[in-house]
Amino acid sequence: QTDNYDLFGQSWQIADVCPVDCKNTEPPPPPEECQNENKADVEQACQTLLSKQASVFKDCLASKDPAALEDLKFSCVFDLCASDEDLDVKICRMAETIATDCAEVEKITIKNWRKSVDSCPDVNCPKGQVYSDCGPSNPDTCVSEDDQVSATVCVEGCFCPDGLLMEDDKCITPEQCGCYHNNNYIPTGSSVILSDCSAEIVCEGKNQTSSKPVECGVREECRSEDGATGCYCEDGYLLVNGTCEDETCVGVVCGDNMECQNGTCVCIDGFMGECGECVDIDECKTHQHNCHGRGQKCVNVPGTFRCDCYPGFEPHGKRCKDVNECEVLRDICLDNSECVNTQGGYVCECCAGYKHSANGHCMRDNDKEKASGNRCCACRGEECIKPGKVCGSDGNTYASYRELSIHACMIEDDTLVVNYKGQCQSSCDDIVCDRPYQSCNKEKGIASCNCPNCGNSPAHAQPVCGTDGVTYPGVCALKKTVCENDFEDLVAVASHGPCAGDGQTPVGVWSEWGDCSENCKQGFRTRRRRVFVGADHDFDTETISCYSTCDNGPCYKDSCTGAAQVCTADDNDAVNCICPMCQGHELAPVCGRIGNVVMTFDTECDLHHAACAKKEPDYQLLERRACEDKPAKCAAIRKFIDYRDKDGCFADRGVSVGDCYGGCDNEAKHCCTATDFRPVVVKLYCKDGSSYEKTLFEVTACQCVDKKE
Repeated sequence: QTDNYDLFGQSWQIADVCPVDCKNTEPPPPPEECQNENKADVEQACQTLLSKQASVFKDCLASKDPAALEDLKFSCVFDLCASDEDLDVKICRMAETIATDCAEVEKITIKNWRKSVDSCPDVNCPKGQVYSDCGPSNPDTCVSEDDQVSATVCVEGCFCPDGLLMEDDKCITPEQCGCYHNNNYIPTGSSVILSDCSAEIVCEGKNQTSSKPVECGVREECRSEDGATGCYCEDGYLLVNGTCEDETCVGVVCGDNMECQNGTCVCIDGFMGECGECVDIDECKTHQHNCHGRGQKCVNVPGTFRCDCYPGFEPHGKRCKDVNECEVLRDICLDNSECVNTQGGYVCECCAGYKHSANGHCMRDNDKEKASGNRCCACRGEECIKPGKVCGSDGNTYASYRELSIHACMIEDDTLVVNYKGQCQSSCDDIVCDRPYQSCNKEKGIASCNCPNCGNSPAHAQPVCGTDGVTYPGVCALKKTVCENDFEDLVAVASHGPCAGDGQTPVGVWSEWGDCSENCKQGFRTRRRRVFVGADHDFDTETISCYSTCDNGPCYKDSCTGAAQVCTADDNDAVNCICPMCQGHELAPVCGRIGNVVMTFDTECDLHHAACAKKEPDYQLLERRACEDKPAKCAAIRKFIDYRDKDGCFADRGVSVGDCYGGCDNEAKHCCTATDFRPVVVKLYCKDGSSYEKTLFEVTACQCVDKKE
């Protein structure tokens, strides 16, 4: 260890290990002499500073070797000549160098030397510090305050007053010192991040620390730079305004709803490129959403979407729950009727022995029996509107669920319920039990669907959590409860043990709809989907109305001639033509035309029903998607316009001219452009009563092409 800089530098010399290969053996030229116009002033200043007789540093200079003194004089002249700074500034800096050299090399401190050097102004110390021409070379700090080694060299500078400690560029009391963590000092209010970036250690003062979690941001990674661990931008990214940006994107300015990637402006998520702009993707119209639950509807918002509830439903967690209007809106129905809740709405059902009048009231039907007393026997539930025979729990076949329900009310038998759909059978071969977890058994010559009785269940069955978030005593108890209460949504075992939270049951895809249950009149069709419960599975079932005809009647192909009418028949095979019943059909929007009106219908059945109700034979299924639906990628779509020519002749219905819609990935430089057309012949009607045909063109294909500048 040494305080001599020259000796320290020489100690790093090593012997040559490479052969000398000098082509030019001439020594380097000597340094150029000072040609500065202030040369005389420079030489005079250096002579004053380094004179052994007159210099303020003479006591120190007298101790120097003559050769070292000459080197110091040469350096003084050279340095003062080489710089373009103010001469006084350069002279003062040289004086500081000499003072430091005297203190550190010669171990001689020159007191008050600044007062003798006119070029040096008084020293202005930072707030809280004082000037000294002989202060410690290693001032006391919070880290060194307990060290017993005192400095042997004093230097000039700004120092803390006695009793205070130096921390960075300020003076503090010992009580204000920071903290130690893993032998590293942390100033009060500062922090360090652990080597794995798992936490940030914050110094609260008085050696008390706190910890808070650290999470590196987007495009950041944990590593150490310049001895400090932290979250730094990944390779290829630079920190700009607190965000790691692609270094190829620094300085690149993008438009609205764009971001820079690899030096190119592209659309952000939720937007698509279209002719120099990034336009919002309508996730609802392009079916890029997950609002598929019962009662849910998709609402588009810029860059994304949200799931709302249709009228008649209300939010229930992440789902939509049917509002029971019959409970919320009391006395909503008129006399001799009863409110029956339906999914998303309600109906006012006339009591048995009454029928709807033209004004919507329920009037007495003398051909039908009514319940005794003031009781109202009305069918309740969505099953009431479904046609088709059902087998009752009493072993009798009823013409419909409605007939069974009203009969049970009339005889005041709460135990009489639907056993299964269709005519009562003597075997279980063709029986499909309606309720979840029901099984078919033959009793007294009649096939019967029964719920689990759990009589053989273990005395200490393990609790299970259902997918409805309810804890059940056991698997059998869950199935029995679901079956006996005929839960609308199938509940299965989500996990074994009590519920810890909401559960979800994975389900399979729906099967194709089965054949109509009746050959020559109205019936029902059924479909199923698999519901997985751990390694096991069950089935969920849905039914819809169907109408079939045959050559043997009672419903023939030509039995009904009205627009979109369907044929039904009662137990006596008496035929009736009605508009199709669409309740129970899963929402599957279609684009259809009735007359000259193009619109969206909830299902294909609803299109037929509307045409029937309007008695309009001129109707057409245009597309098996909503008219408003759009493709996510660039493609041709239907577009109907009200067309008029320059003379005012008009088409009596919307004309499909087509259009292009959809994004060109995320690059705004492309345009979705029409590339193919087909002729469309349109009949136009004029004010004078004449008409003529005109050929227009409909867009049939679109492609992404480069935007034309």
